[in-house]
Amino acid sequence: MPRSTQAIVKEAKQISPDTWSIPASKVTSAQLKRYLDDEHFGKYSVKLKRDVFSITISARSSWSV
Repeated sequence: MPRSTQAIVKEAKQISPDTWSIPASKVTSAQLKRYLDDEHFGKYSVKLKRDVFSITISARSSWSV
């Protein structure tokens, strides 16, 4: 069952000003990628460790022009 943006945001726990975590049991990698691409395209990195996604969102895009 697809999760809404609100459900993903609600499940995420902020662990620092620019880093959040969410258990892999609460969201698939495809759902997380879709949400992050829609909301923070080019500004995020994701790591998976011990079944927890750790998401870091930068203040500016990593793409340069």
